Amino acid sequence: MGSASGDRAEAPLHLWISRNGNPLSLSWLSTHIGRHTQKRFGWAMDPQSFRHCLATTLGKDGPEAALMGMDLLDHANFATTERYYIAAQAEAAHQHYEKLLEARRKASAGHLRNDSLGGAPANETLQNRLGGMGRRNSPGSSK
Repeated sequence: MGSASGDRAEAPLHLWISRNGNPLSLSWLSTHIGRHTQKRFGWAMDPQSFRHCLATTLGKDGPEAALMGMDLLDHANFATTERYYIAAQAEAAHQHYEKLLEARRKASAGHLRNDSLGGAPANETLQNRLGGMGRRNSPGSSK
């Protein structure tokens, strides 16, 4: 009788197996995953797309998660993992920047409407902010 570790070494290490216990081929998996994702999402995805999504998601979660992805996805070298991490962080920074711009646009639109000052005209608000300087330097000004 073999040892427990010896038994484990002899057992097949396949994640996806058929009903009869044989490993599923990449071709079979790709075909069926593509068919199901097409039906569910409107576009076909292959197994590599899932790996890409996982690597990107882990990259968004931070460096520790990205490194976990290196082992989980069996990347041959750190450069592959690092590329996904950098891309994910760049995407997150872009999304953050877009949110900041949108907030500034909304704030700017609020100032132009001047909701916070009881509906005063925008040019009056500008003059108030300039402390009357705009009136002194305007054409036809008596000063």
